[in-house]
Amino acid sequence: MHYIDNRELFLVIMLLYFRGSLEAESLTQTLALWGAVTCIIGTVAGIANWVLRFKQHKKDQPKLLCTSEFSFEHLAGVARPQHKLIIRSVGKRPVTVDYVRYFINPKGILAVII
Repeated sequence: MHYIDNRELFLVIMLLYFRGSLEAESLTQTLALWGAVTCIIGTVAGIANWVLRFKQHKKDQPKLLCTSEFSFEHLAGVARPQHKLIIRSVGKRPVTVDYVRYFINPKGILAVII
């Protein structure tokens, strides 16, 4: 199957025009119609490309899953609180955690990751 590109179509239209098969008004209308069709196709393809790139951009953002555990460690009859923070990267991009700062609230642990 052979697909006709814009250059070949333009050459066919010009050949028909110079042979006398197409009049000037008909040539103008044909070229205007072809321009409108290719404009619509290009616009639809551009918008589809933009939507797909935006979806890919949203997928590629870094995502962290944070969990915390609180317990007591008993040594020699003394109970010491123990905190365990688990930070996992679940996104597609690698993530570097510079430092972790957390506060103990009566309701739970609030972790701030920067």
